[in-house]
Amino acid sequence: MARTPRCRRIRGYPDYWSFAPQDEGRAEVIEMTLDEYECIRLMDREK
Repeated sequence: MARTPRCRRIRGYPDYWSFAPQDEGRAEVIEMTLDEYECIRLMDREK
């Protein structure tokens, strides 16, 4: 039996929705979802 979905809280929207390396001229751009952004924020917070 699956658990019922819960509401999520995301602290805030990111300033930038995508990023790419600065050194590369034609690097692949990576776009992040809100879940990925929140996961990285929490990892940085908990060290």
